[in-house]
Amino acid sequence: HSAVVSTTLARRCALETRPGWDESGWVAGEAHHVARDVARAVSPARRTDLYRTALRAAAEQGVVSVHEMSAPHIDTRAGLREILALTADASSGLPHVVGYRGELCATADDARALLADVPGLAGIAGDLNVDGSIGSRTAAMRLPYQDGPARGDRGNLYLTAEQIAAHLSAVAAAGTQGGFHVIGDRAMDELVLGLGIAAEAHGQSAVRAARHRVEHALFVDATALATLLLYGVSLSIQPAFDAAWGGPDGMYAARVGAMRAQGLSPFADLAGAGVPLAFGSDAPVTRIDPWAGVLAAMSHVDPDQQISARAAFRAHTRGGWRIAGLDHTGAGQLRVGAPAHLAVWRGEHLVVQGALGRTTSSWSTDARAGQPLLPELGPDVPRPRCLQTVRAGVPLFDTFV
Repeated sequence: HSAVVSTTLARRCALETRPGWDESGWVAGEAHHVARDVARAVSPARRTDLYRTALRAAAEQGVVSVHEMSAPHIDTRAGLREILALTADASSGLPHVVGYRGELCATADDARALLADVPGLAGIAGDLNVDGSIGSRTAAMRLPYQDGPARGDRGNLYLTAEQIAAHLSAVAAAGTQGGFHVIGDRAMDELVLGLGIAAEAHGQSAVRAARHRVEHALFVDATALATLLLYGVSLSIQPAFDAAWGGPDGMYAARVGAMRAQGLSPFADLAGAGVPLAFGSDAPVTRIDPWAGVLAAMSHVDPDQQISARAAFRAHTRGGWRIAGLDHTGAGQLRVGAPAHLAVWRGEHLVVQGALGRTTSSWSTDARAGQPLLPELGPDVPRPRCLQTVRAGVPLFDTFV
């Protein structure tokens, strides 16, 4: 969404002639897009090596399946096809990849053409941006930003409700899942309107049947929550965002004010209402570190929005398969007949933990209740260490060898 560039790169690309250039070297908009394209211009062999390196790094953190949020501003269709081919089966020694492509479709024919060009897509969704990011002050807000060069600005709205509705209708007609990147409250308002327009045209049941997903969804008020539930929308959320930038002294509070920042990422409200959740990292925005994500969800800066270790663990495991429409495979849980996707961890203590800021939990912490035990987590507790990651019975990462 934005970057800081060197003087050498700025001169090489003539960034000072592009909209979005700032003399400090901070670039956004078109200037950022030009700089990004130059930075990512690598040889095909180097690109393949980077794919493998990133996927192996995920496996070392106990990740068996990666949701790849490809989009024109991130990678080419050919690159996505290569990743899907590289990881087609467990013999590759790489994690399973759930492929998404964030390209706007106006008609069902657009969606069908994309699905034909990139076989195996889970959906036409992901980094299809309704807005930008809070850090870059490009997330679309109802109220102006309170700091920095964008003070007084309300960010960028890249898609209208009509475009959102057309895309959702197009991908549903093509028989696949749709979705968007949504950060700011004004962007969420536009998504709510778009869902309503799509439902008016095709009916509520048709919208629900498509099992659309939304990435990030930091602002979810009562109206948005009711709409997401009504239309069966799933949320892909990154708890590490709250850990990194939440709180009264964090970046979110600086950008939008402490009062508004308090209501971001309402984990407990979403989980309690029954919105399907999947937790992840949005790497490289935050590190691939699932246990850090579980801990972040347990220790949300607002104690009322903290959830139990078990709920966060399920969102990091079964939740991802569920919102990708792959829950019928049995993946995401250890049971007879399910694929042998698993990770082996070393932890100091196994416990049943509720939210860290609450004295009570919806799960009984008494061992006699038979609740599944998980590694103990806390700010001063050593993090579990991955010893082995297995996909369909094939080790991807193995310290036992």
